[in-house]
Amino acid sequence: MEENRPQLAFALTVIAGLLMLVEGAVFLIAGSVANSLGYSAASALLSGIALLGMALGFIVVLLAALLWVYPEAHVALGVVIVAVSILSFFGGGGFLIGILLGLLGGILAIVFETSEEESGVESLFPRRAPDRPTACWNCGRPFLAGSAVCAGCGAFPRS
Repeated sequence: MEENRPQLAFALTVIAGLLMLVEGAVFLIAGSVANSLGYSAASALLSGIALLGMALGFIVVLLAALLWVYPEAHVALGVVIVAVSILSFFGGGGFLIGILLGLLGGILAIVFETSEEESGVESLFPRRAPDRPTACWNCGRPFLAGSAVCAGCGAFPRS
């Protein structure tokens, strides 16, 4: 049985998170070089950006994994992926391509459609019984769909 998963949203989100992680590593190396050259303020700034970028990249990859494991939560996870991708701007944003891929992956996760059987919608909201009786109280014949009176005897349905 083929499972209905947001594959493209997952792939784009993973790539975005990995780009954010790589950019964080690049900023960390740049901070180390700046420190060795005696630029301690620049080193602190670059290291802070690096740690923020790597943390947000890790979160995006984790959200992608959750999207794969729990496809029924695609809307909530998509919204969080979009929010974290926007926040990643302050951590470098995965060379800015990571932001774009994260936004696209999050949007695709939000608009992803699951079938009713897989999403469990039917089990959460079972169909209601009809408000009106299905058989005539007077003659016992079944009511026709959409009819206001019994086709056999003309009696009105009782509520």
